[in-house]
Amino acid sequence: MFDLRRTRAPSPHHRRPEAIFSSRSGSCLPMSFPLPTDEAGRLAALERYDTLDTPPEESFDRIARLARRLFDVPIALVSFVHTDRQWFKACTGLDVHETPRHVSFCTYTILSPEVMVVEDATADPRFAANPLVTGAPGIRFYAGAPLTTKEGHRLGTICLIDQQPRRFDAADRAALADLAAMVMDTLELRQELRERALIEAERSRHARLLETSNENLHRLHQVLTHASGGVQEQMQAYLRAGCRIFGMSTGIVSRVEGDTYTVLAVESPFEALQPGLVFPLGETYCAAVIRDGCTIGYTHVGRMEEMCEHPVYQAMKLESYLSTPLIVDGTLYGTLNFTSTEPRAQEFTDQDFNLIELMAQSISRMIALEDHDHTRRQVEAALRESEERFRQAFDFAAIGMALVGPDGRWLKVNRAVCDLLGYTEDELLRIDFQTITHPDDLEADLDLVRQMLDGTIQTYQMEKRYFHKNGAIVWALLSVSLVRDHDGTPLYFISQIQDITERKQAEAALKESERRFRAIFNSTFQFIGLMAPGGTMLEANETLLTFTGLAPEQIIGKPLQEIPWWPPEMRERIREAVAQAGRGTFVRFDLEVHGAHGRREIIDFSINPVRDENGRVVLLIPEGRVISEVVAVRKHLERAHRFTEALLDSLEVGIVACDADGTLTLFNTAARRFHGMEASPLPPEQWAEHFDLYHADGRTLMAKEDVPLFRALHGGTVHNAEMVIAPANLPARTLLASGRSFFDGNGNKLGAVVAMTDITERKQAEQALRASEERLAMAVDAADLGLWDLDFTTGRHIVNERWVRMLGYTAEEVEPTLAFFERHVHPDDRARVREALDRHLAGETERMQTEMRLRARDGSWRWILDMGKLVTRTPNGEPLRAVGVHLDITERKQAEAALKRLNAALTRRNADLQAANEDIKRFAYIVSHDLRAPLVNLRGFTEELSMAIGTLRDAFATAAPTLDESRREAVRLALEEDIPEAMQFIQAAIDRMDQDTRAVLHLSRIGRRELTFEPVDMDALTRRVLATLAHQIEAQHITVEIEPLPVVQADAVSMEQVMSNLLGNAIRYMVPGRPGHIRIRAERTEEGTTFAIEDNGRGIPEQDLERVFDLFRRGSNTTSEGEGMGLAYARKILQRHGGSLWCHSTLHQGSTFFFSLPSDPGHEWTSTDLSAD
Repeated sequence: MFDLRRTRAPSPHHRRPEAIFSSRSGSCLPMSFPLPTDEAGRLAALERYDTLDTPPEESFDRIARLARRLFDVPIALVSFVHTDRQWFKACTGLDVHETPRHVSFCTYTILSPEVMVVEDATADPRFAANPLVTGAPGIRFYAGAPLTTKEGHRLGTICLIDQQPRRFDAADRAALADLAAMVMDTLELRQELRERALIEAERSRHARLLETSNENLHRLHQVLTHASGGVQEQMQAYLRAGCRIFGMSTGIVSRVEGDTYTVLAVESPFEALQPGLVFPLGETYCAAVIRDGCTIGYTHVGRMEEMCEHPVYQAMKLESYLSTPLIVDGTLYGTLNFTSTEPRAQEFTDQDFNLIELMAQSISRMIALEDHDHTRRQVEAALRESEERFRQAFDFAAIGMALVGPDGRWLKVNRAVCDLLGYTEDELLRIDFQTITHPDDLEADLDLVRQMLDGTIQTYQMEKRYFHKNGAIVWALLSVSLVRDHDGTPLYFISQIQDITERKQAEAALKESERRFRAIFNSTFQFIGLMAPGGTMLEANETLLTFTGLAPEQIIGKPLQEIPWWPPEMRERIREAVAQAGRGTFVRFDLEVHGAHGRREIIDFSINPVRDENGRVVLLIPEGRVISEVVAVRKHLERAHRFTEALLDSLEVGIVACDADGTLTLFNTAARRFHGMEASPLPPEQWAEHFDLYHADGRTLMAKEDVPLFRALHGGTVHNAEMVIAPANLPARTLLASGRSFFDGNGNKLGAVVAMTDITERKQAEQALRASEERLAMAVDAADLGLWDLDFTTGRHIVNERWVRMLGYTAEEVEPTLAFFERHVHPDDRARVREALDRHLAGETERMQTEMRLRARDGSWRWILDMGKLVTRTPNGEPLRAVGVHLDITERKQAEAALKRLNAALTRRNADLQAANEDIKRFAYIVSHDLRAPLVNLRGFTEELSMAIGTLRDAFATAAPTLDESRREAVRLALEEDIPEAMQFIQAAIDRMDQDTRAVLHLSRIGRRELTFEPVDMDALTRRVLATLAHQIEAQHITVEIEPLPVVQADAVSMEQVMSNLLGNAIRYMVPGRPGHIRIRAERTEEGTTFAIEDNGRGIPEQDLERVFDLFRRGSNTTSEGEGMGLAYARKILQRHGGSLWCHSTLHQGSTFFFSLPSDPGHEWTSTDLSAD
């Protein structure tokens, strides 16, 4: 004997890896462009997906359309980048299907895993000269996300194109990346389905080959048709069949990885051979199969000189061997081999080689299918995750996102919108955006909406104000795009709402701060300017410009020392002072300056450095104060000193002074009277204790830093600081202390002085008044009222702080006049307010009360309830004073208006839902009717098959003696057991489907039958139903307790159907062997009547309580037959009556079914009515 090796040209399943992953490469590119580092692998992956130059597919087109609508761009593409071109798998907004790669933006996108954005292509050096930018389609904006495989190859992009520059923020990038993931999920699923189809096609081809092959193929087919279970069990069946066919004792399916040979499945008499065993590949016959990549057969190894020393032959004396490679998804996976210790009498034939290769291909496909099923599940999970990411991107976006109908109704809002506006999602979905838009912004917003609906603009952005649920104003940056359907009909707006309230408040505060700064800067009597650290003038106030007679341009931008108001001899000193201040030192001195018209003045001049947070000098503030008169005043100080002392002693105000060292120098007569002692030269640490100085509470001794004279001495200006002097031998006195430091003409501090006014009696009166006012304030605050007080003689109209806040003003902005109040009353309300006041003043009403609108500071109108009363008249009856309260009722008025709008919207909604419900009824009838037609044919075919089976049985009885035993037994089982059993399943399925379609048809008829409302005696009706069920009740030993039931307005036929269904269920689901009990009762209220049918049956699991009312649903513990439609019928009937059906149940203890009927007779309720509720 001799060995036979068979080497054949590789089939598609025998190709080596280098052939499978080869890729077409371009010869010479017309222009250079950057290439990804994995270009060869990327092109190979692109070829593997086999998507280039394929027809359009809706799954990809749908994603492109979604991208176009979501980002509001004219062009959205799904592109794949090949060697020298980019080809568009999906293209919306562009009429070409590919472009050269060297002009493609996507060539750059696939260089990186990140989203690439070109906000303005004309400003990007890479694309400014690109013909797609300079010519059609005129690209200005581009955004692309790479389509990345699981291996990291970037095949192409999903990209957006616009002819206008635009911004693209982080949220937009994330959304585009999610769309790219959706494209890859679709591509992976498409590839999986294509490969699955190829595998199924290949399997069908080999099945046909098996039918026409020789006797061995027939035998293999018989064995394999009975194989079941997973891949492992099926491989085992193949091995058993192969051993019988080839006459071998051992069969093995192996996995080869590198130099390792692992047994996956084995059929052998050698017990030591088990799945999972691992051998070095070189110690197996299969090494030659792996090396040569072809089928090999040995018939007598012992006669092959080169094989006699092989480790397998030495160990096991395996004489015959047949093996072929396993190729899974184009990759060498392992081997299928059969061996025996006996030599073969005959050589292996082509038929043997074909058969083992066919078996190997089937096993390879089984393994591939198992891997592909796993991969498909991963793809499906990834797709679900992608969809969830998209939903999360909407629901949990950092800014508000909403879908708004063309009529302004909110259709869907995310959490950020609810947080911004203070409403729940349900509350927003019941109103439109117009309701909560500030009136001053509404018309502009609606005009932009009209332009979008007309097609004049594609998007718009505006700053607008919304009303928060609590009435506060919320500023928002609104960006809106419109989504249309395929024929251009507007579907909904996509709105992005960003809270800019804080920014608006900051802008207003900045403007106010600038205004205050300018007012202070220009109104002070001092010369003030701003300088750069080097001495260049930046600003000069009006006082300085007026004094010098110079224009701003003669000062601004020039060094300080060059301004022509310094004497020439002082300019060098000014330059040195600027340099010193620039180093961070405060500079101050007196000097003479020259003004307009020859005016000369001495000023106290200083330069104050301003530092940043790092300590660097960033600004210099020069200041000058005219002190010419101070010099003259000094001459009179000594003369006035004696006069001052006499004057101070004559005052009732206590005067206390100290020198710059803190030594007390002056106590006037009033101060000595307050303290009961003379001034003593004590240090400040002892002042409070020695002179009995206390805080305003009269109990807490002042710290040194709190003593007014000490504060004034150390630079603080003290104004009306309240304190108590409580000497041990004198009554305590409450004083108001005001004071400050004082200086000489050179700015040297001389000391400090404090004046103390005795307010003891006033304080006592204030305390009594405060107690009264506190009681009144508590009452006003509790009622949240604005107070007003009108003096008719002066026209003075005083309001409280709550009144000011109510209209958004500050106290300084409100004029305390009647004219101010009248100007803020709505013009349409002024006559009514005046009439109410006149009637009250004429004595016609006990008090004045009216509703009116007042203009708030922001221009809006607030509804106010005004209640007041005249409290004082002159002796001749003329009004003197009236007081009253204002209550803000704006929200109540808005709620009344909103209620009217909601009622109108509800009416329209009811009409729409009624029409939709009628369409659903007609559809259900048509579907259920049309579904029954094929069942007649199916039932006829099953009868013909039954007759054909009889013919086959007769034929088998004649041919049975000619068949071998195993084949005869297989045919007998098929004819007598398998096929009849399958026919029974088919017939049962047809019956079930016929039953279900009849049920759907019946349900649709319920909605079409016209109800006749009339008085129905539910007691008599229930007893008639029980009479029809008497046999079942008696057979199951059930006692029925029926309480008197009322007469209701209803459709009698419908009520009999409901009661029959509920009582039939109660009887059907009793517990066998346990005495049953059914109780029927009713309760009538003003709203209607509620019936209850209570039983002690099986009960319903909690998780099934609501599902039992669904179509084709029955309780999970149900064993009785039924179609699961009865409770659905009953609920439908009761809904048409305007009622409802529900259940309470405890498992193993029983159930109670409740149904209600409204008290409104003669009105047929539809599903539309119910949904409107």
